[in-house]
Amino acid sequence: MLNVSNLDTIAIRSAITDPEVREIHEALTTLLETPVWELLVEIKQNIQLSDASHKVDMLSMELDVLLNTVKHVHSRDMIIDRVPEYQAYSDIPKDVKDYLLRKREINGFGIMNNNEFRIFVNHENKRRHLRQNMLRMFPNSFKTKLNLQVKVGKPCICFYSQQGDKIYTRSSSEESTNGNSYGTLGGFVSDQNNDTLFLTCSHVCQKGDIIFAGDNNSGIKRIGECVFANNLITKPTIDVFIDVALVKIDSEVVDSCNLSMLDNTFQQSNVKIYLENLHNIAKRAFVYKIGASTSVTKGLITSPEFHLKITGGRAELFFVSDIADIPFAEQGDSGSIVFMIENSSALDTIHVIGMVSGVFTPRQPSGEDEKVDKNRKTEKKDDGGAKKEVSCTGDITCFRIDTTMEFLRKKGIDVCFRNQI
Repeated sequence: MLNVSNLDTIAIRSAITDPEVREIHEALTTLLETPVWELLVEIKQNIQLSDASHKVDMLSMELDVLLNTVKHVHSRDMIIDRVPEYQAYSDIPKDVKDYLLRKREINGFGIMNNNEFRIFVNHENKRRHLRQNMLRMFPNSFKTKLNLQVKVGKPCICFYSQQGDKIYTRSSSEESTNGNSYGTLGGFVSDQNNDTLFLTCSHVCQKGDIIFAGDNNSGIKRIGECVFANNLITKPTIDVFIDVALVKIDSEVVDSCNLSMLDNTFQQSNVKIYLENLHNIAKRAFVYKIGASTSVTKGLITSPEFHLKITGGRAELFFVSDIADIPFAEQGDSGSIVFMIENSSALDTIHVIGMVSGVFTPRQPSGEDEKVDKNRKTEKKDDGGAKKEVSCTGDITCFRIDTTMEFLRKKGIDVCFRNQI
């Protein structure tokens, strides 16, 4: 249907930068999408006549989002659709692939630049011997179609740290990290000193903790140190409960980070901070997040404003609900940035709304204050008595990013995202 992942967003953005072109593009899209809008209205009306159930209600809400998004003669909002362009690809002959995969001295192979077949081996003697064998055994492939290149070396992939990655912590008193416990790299920001940092939750790391991320060689590598974390534990009262932490990136690691904010298709995007009332988009627009556990997911804001007493203070939260039984967030997604896509022809801007903190689970009165559960999962025992994790239902609790940035400014820390408008 209206699948944004099928869009060549880079081509669209470059093609409609001129205001006159954008206006024409908007008008044409209105004309083309009006029949789709009319069909959605008819489906919505049929659903309202059916028996009510939770799944029907959620489907109805999804249709409301689409009706609010698809452009028609009475709307200014849109999501456009395009058939994805055909992309050429090349196949490695099966007999060549099977032969090379059996060779222990080979570190990697593949087609480069359409017609060059490159093989990496671990020794010079192996290089000469392998080249002779390949030309003798597969003459049809390497004497007429592919240019054979055999090189000595061990290629490796240098992974970039980016929005949504797993992060691990280690305090100054610990000798190793806990590989089973992690949070999410929310998004990179810069401060008034032009230092590079990223946002995450303060229940993920504390000030002074050393922060690690995934690395293709050693498993994990140090990327920075937590320089600020709002203290949510030791204070007797907390004026504003904001679950935020800042990690300063080591200078030697900055160049290996993708500092841009990403949208739901992992395209680099401009950023706007959402400053309006969340009632304007509750149940009317999809919101997204990129988390370390569940990657890209979408949900609906079902509670745009919720006030909760916590540790003698207050928390101003909003809740995001799952769609179609697909969890919006799970354990390990804490710190994920919650955003929505700006409904424009260019699809080049995201509106950052907040940050994932945990799951709201109402508790039975037990003499203790109700509080936000920091884990998306609970434990129960299977038939053999062993503990296992299962997802629990509940709304995902999130904090407004505009409130968070104002809170940081009052602490003397002024941060902004790259390409923030």
